[in-house]
Amino acid sequence: MTEREQLDEVWETVYYTDELKKTIRDIAPALIEFLIVSLLEQGDIEVGLFHKGKDAGSCIAYDIYNMDKVLEVRYKQDTSFEMYLALEDDEGDMQYFYHTLTDKEIKIIPEGLQMLMRKAWNDGEELVYSKGTVE
Repeated sequence: MTEREQLDEVWETVYYTDELKKTIRDIAPALIEFLIVSLLEQGDIEVGLFHKGKDAGSCIAYDIYNMDKVLEVRYKQDTSFEMYLALEDDEGDMQYFYHTLTDKEIKIIPEGLQMLMRKAWNDGEELVYSKGTVE
């Protein structure tokens, strides 16, 4: 099985359970890697902005059109990075998970992409970069 197939398998097996809160730290590196690999395979990388209460920053996301399973890596205004995961549970309610990235997990994100996320937040505008910009 290729690395990409392994990453796809990790993503496909992520669904809401009560146990997920306990294991989110364990699977975070694989989810972050899945997101980064997926974005780098695309033609363009979109860096968006988010504002949620006191939290604000820039973000990159996997499959922005799928609203029952959302995966983002966020650069927050306080200069930290976090993984945001939203999953629909069996009752149709969304469950949200936040995980502040460790230094080791941040290193999974290419430096160029980190710079783009900081630039989007500092400039206050969403950015779209063509493939090859962040590799």
